Amino acid sequence: MDRAHFQNKAAQNSSVYAGLQALVADEFENSRVSIRQMLQGLGVQHVDQTSSGKGVLDSCRARRYDSILCDFRLTGGKNGQQVLEELRELKLLKPTNIFIIVSAETSRDVVMGIMESQPDEYLSKPFTQAVLARRLERQFLQSQALAKMKESLAKGKYAELIPAC
Repeated sequence: MDRAHFQNKAAQNSSVYAGLQALVADEFENSRVSIRQMLQGLGVQHVDQTSSGKGVLDSCRARRYDSILCDFRLTGGKNGQQVLEELRELKLLKPTNIFIIVSAETSRDVVMGIMESQPDEYLSKPFTQAVLARRLERQFLQSQALAKMKESLAKGKYAELIPAC
């Protein structure tokens, strides 16, 4: 799927996100609801919500999400960065999953710490549906372009990695 395909689908009012599954994690219900509505407005039909790191882990054990939007601040003691690291450790993320950390944090140290964990994207609150759409489009295109390489790398099949590049 290329950029023209995304733009063509949008022009036809047919969502490229239909059939995708997303998880929104935020300690504040109004933020979860707002992000869920933005995703649904883009055509994502299945959006689960949770407020805690444990909720993210439990949800990811029960279902495979295409996209996870996780606030840095969560209830229950774990932050979004710790959740991302634990999901990777437990191998609950597919190589093609998109993990976006969302945060109102502006402290340079916090933002740099978040970026060290290498989420697919970082979104600073507040953001609009248009910003979310652009970031998701970029991440889905990148994920699709690199899918074979990411899968080979995740499986340790390094001989397949070079031709895929």
